[in-house]
Amino acid sequence: MVRENQVIISEDDGRYECRPCNRTFNSFNGLNNHCQKARVHSYGDQWCERCEWLFVSPGARDSHTSNSSRHNLCPASNCNLDFSEEEGLDEHMAADHHWCIDCKRYFNNENELTQHKRVHLPRNIECLGCDRQFSEFAAMILHLEAGTCASQTDVDDLDRWMANSRLHQYVDYAYDPVKYCCPHCDRRFDYLSAFCQHVATTTCEQNPGTTFWHVERTIRRNLR
Repeated sequence: MVRENQVIISEDDGRYECRPCNRTFNSFNGLNNHCQKARVHSYGDQWCERCEWLFVSPGARDSHTSNSSRHNLCPASNCNLDFSEEEGLDEHMAADHHWCIDCKRYFNNENELTQHKRVHLPRNIECLGCDRQFSEFAAMILHLEAGTCASQTDVDDLDRWMANSRLHQYVDYAYDPVKYCCPHCDRRFDYLSAFCQHVATTTCEQNPGTTFWHVERTIRRNLR
């Protein structure tokens, strides 16, 4: 059970009193300074300035901050920040601790978080060969490569269409079957879907909009 507040604060009456010390103060600032610095109050460890509440022990104050909706503590190690609202904590976690606001999960680094966020993307990309919807262009291409599309397109079809297209900047003809290459960083990929996934990430500056438009146009021409 929570013990009653050990201070009396009445702004209407101008009453600011520390009950355990039997001391009165002329202002809240005076009382606040006392609660923060007095040895008898563990040098502030019993005082919650935000809630204007003096607890009987540091443990009671810690229990309060851990459970009160007015205290949203950052759970990350070596981070003692305390936010008055949950939204503030979420923003801090997302900015500094690789935190997914949508599913309340930590990730080890920014790249892991970026990859995870893909699961929250809306499925608004329609397959070029059927009516299935995907969240990413690369996922749609993977669907075509797998041969599960109603159009019966598969990886051999895509490789052949891309090899016969004028998109020489994306195709390395030195390999059989062909490999795909990124014009910006010169990386090689065995599959068109892997190349598209690479372009979609922040690891490369190849323009995804232009690249996907070229790939989509080639596939549409051959699906007719």
